Amino acid sequence: MFIFPTFFIKAVAYGFKGDRLSLAVYFMRFLIIFGFFNVLVGFLTGLYQAEKQFLYPATLGLIGNSFIPLSLFLLHSSLGINSWTVGELAFSSFLFFGLFIVLLLRRSFFRSFQLNSIDWPAMRHFGALLLPIITISGIGTINAIVDKTIASSLAAGSIAVLNFAQKVYLIPLGLFAAPLAIAVYPTFSSLATEKNHKGYAETFKQSMSFMIYVIIPISVIFITLSQPIVRILFQHGAFTGSDTTVTAFAVSMYSLGLFAMAAGGLLARSFFSFQDTKTPLYLSIIVVAINIIGNLTLSRILGAGGIALATAIAATTGLFLYAHALRKKRYIKELRYAPLLKEGIKIIAISLFIGALSILLKPYINASPNFIISIVRFALVLILLTAVYVPLTYLFKSFGYFIFMSRLKGFISRFKNK
Repeated sequence: MFIFPTFFIKAVAYGFKGDRLSLAVYFMRFLIIFGFFNVLVGFLTGLYQAEKQFLYPATLGLIGNSFIPLSLFLLHSSLGINSWTVGELAFSSFLFFGLFIVLLLRRSFFRSFQLNSIDWPAMRHFGALLLPIITISGIGTINAIVDKTIASSLAAGSIAVLNFAQKVYLIPLGLFAAPLAIAVYPTFSSLATEKNHKGYAETFKQSMSFMIYVIIPISVIFITLSQPIVRILFQHGAFTGSDTTVTAFAVSMYSLGLFAMAAGGLLARSFFSFQDTKTPLYLSIIVVAINIIGNLTLSRILGAGGIALATAIAATTGLFLYAHALRKKRYIKELRYAPLLKEGIKIIAISLFIGALSILLKPYINASPNFIISIVRFALVLILLTAVYVPLTYLFKSFGYFIFMSRLKGFISRFKNK
């Protein structure tokens, strides 16, 4: 990839020519190091998670993410766009060394490695289960590549629009959905091994209810307030008002499938906990096929927003396929789906009311005279919407409300004890 970057870029973004192609080649050579570190970080993070250590990797990620805006702020005048590359490399190397050093010095990993101590039959079984999971991850990457490839044939800046929109909708996925799916997976696996069907069903119900309670209202707010969100986050320098409009539309389209993306990760791990990695693989292939067809069709009508909508449609279809397969295979024998459906209807109804309220408050945010006041007003609107949403979910006796409050109290209690 370092020697023949043009070949790989043309394979992914066939619409790139001239300066766009030259710039992509230039950055690709630098970011190969970033990709290498990311692979190692994924491996090391897995070791922590196997030991049910989630806080330290998450904290490192939170600190490391600050390197990118800091690099842009401090180095943009001298390095220009290269300041972003420096920030990405600093972020990935900080994560790798932060994880590696603690494993080496405090947890005694990597100090001894003996081939004769490895349980090879278990490793073969592990490899047979791991291969479909790796393939699923690869399919997800292919999905993203297809999005970018088709976007490269659209108007200039379409790939950037998708990248900026993804940064927005990935915020709730990174803050809530992914940590929940990762944290609950060891419990799922233990309960599946013990054949504790009742405990598994209760854990699954609580996890999914929490996901419904948090992600659905965020999805609605991301749809109704996409424009002020994008303007506050990105409309600076060369990022113009017209860029905000196009990106906000893409954010709205992605947000239609936000819950499906979040819940899909939880359902996939449920299959993995029962050592079924083939079913998610087959379903992922179907989802990618739907996404490709949607991209080719909707991008001609809606541009970059059409690609985002195709992703949302594919993710939602995938969620229904996962749920149907999970019910058909009867892995979670004690699980009752009706209460989850009822919970979802409650939260959707309340979230639509919150969305209508956010539309009424949108002019208040848009009328802000400067950047700082925009942030303050947006924060006040979020506080008000939350202050309305939480009591409503309590009045409607949402199961997710009680799960959310229980976890919040547990977090506060652990924080006080420390």
